Amino acid sequence: MHHPIKPDELRVLVIDGNMDAANALSYLLQVAGCRTAVAFGGSMGLRVAQLFKPSLVFLYLQMPGGDGCEVLGKVCKTSGGPLLPEAA
Repeated sequence: MHHPIKPDELRVLVIDGNMDAANALSYLLQVAGCRTAVAFGGSMGLRVAQLFKPSLVFLYLQMPGGDGCEVLGKVCKTSGGPLLPEAA
């Protein structure tokens, strides 16, 4: 039997070069009950992913500090478990 994931079980990492957009999305996810971390740019996103171990990543593909697809690949390798990426 499949059990849906509850929002409070999600560890969501938001990676975006636009601080306002990243913070706004993080806030909305927190209101929904998710645990979140925010990174501004690819390099910071990789460092945060190693520490935070996200289960879901929202990633802007065209950001400073690294190609979004490359960053996503590296985050998936370092996440330490199943990961559901969501690229924009």
